[in-house]
Amino acid sequence: MSTEKNQTWLPVVLIAGALIVWMGLLAAGAYWAPGGEGEGGDPRKLWVVAATTGGFLLLWAFVLVRLRVKLRRRKADSDGVDSDGADSDGGGGR
Repeated sequence: MSTEKNQTWLPVVLIAGALIVWMGLLAAGAYWAPGGEGEGGDPRKLWVVAATTGGFLLLWAFVLVRLRVKLRRRKADSDGVDSDGADSDGGGGR
């Protein structure tokens, strides 16, 4: 089961890592980009890019966690009752 979990979460972790690297590049580019009045170096640009990309990642993390909880709940409900409505142990109250 551990291998199955790794195969499920490995792509998600790799994509999140790639997005964090991309965020760093965008933030550095925004920081060093020439502005209207000077040579650039405005730290507010860096924080705006970092905050929006971080918010994007947090949104998707929230969605994935909610989906995982929903799927676990649905699986637990289906494991408890067979398709004909009887208990899965087949005891029938014996």
